[in-house]
Amino acid sequence: MIGLPAIFLFTPDEDPYANMALDNWCFDKLDREDRDFAEVLRLYSWARPAITLGCNQDPRKVVDWSLLPAELPVIRRVTGGRAIYHDNAEITFSLVGSLHLFPENGRSLKSVNLSITKTVVGVLEALGLRTAWQHNSEPEFRNNGIQSFKSCFSSMSRYEIAADGLKVVGGAQRRQGEKFIHQGSIKINGVSECEAIGQKKSPAPAANFHTIADFAKEFAENFSKNLGLGFVPYSLNADEKEQWQKAAEDLKRAPLAQIKF
Repeated sequence: MIGLPAIFLFTPDEDPYANMALDNWCFDKLDREDRDFAEVLRLYSWARPAITLGCNQDPRKVVDWSLLPAELPVIRRVTGGRAIYHDNAEITFSLVGSLHLFPENGRSLKSVNLSITKTVVGVLEALGLRTAWQHNSEPEFRNNGIQSFKSCFSSMSRYEIAADGLKVVGGAQRRQGEKFIHQGSIKINGVSECEAIGQKKSPAPAANFHTIADFAKEFAENFSKNLGLGFVPYSLNADEKEQWQKAAEDLKRAPLAQIKF
């Protein structure tokens, strides 16, 4: 649809079910006639901890339920990759759009991941953080993929980001036809331990704690520049908020169901 804007959603401190439901809703909405946007860049954080699983992971094999606190949600993501324990120190983002955002020879999964990774590196550098992206997956991940470790932050795969030798950004993607969604977790404030998925604690590579507010301006500007778009701040209208709330309630009832569009 011609003329629709690229929007920037800033949604800090949301409930885990609401966080995943909004990403799902944006991805589902992208090819509908009643949408009000062409692309969505979203920056968000977590009001309480949660575990999310990659869409292809088996919860019975990934989660040690005997070690899981009763109040900790476990939710299946729309994207692939491995399990992540999210806490309120993490900054999370998603990008939803058409593969036509990228040059015709740059629409492969690897090419799109690399483009997004380089953009996030630019954001982190603008905040004074020296980071580098991984050119090759670590041997065990390369040999066994998502089966090598349960937790995303247990090893480095290609195009993920490290600082001072520590993995600080992990990401995963899903495609359907010509549209895609990329979700990324930024843990520059350190990685918290979660025994239930084997996520080990690692320190923050920077001395200063970075809040989601620190990221907002640089995120919108860097993605706008690198994708040739102008992401404009956007607030969901009443009808969209109602749809989001319903999606969150549906997800809460069946958090581990396979997500279909």
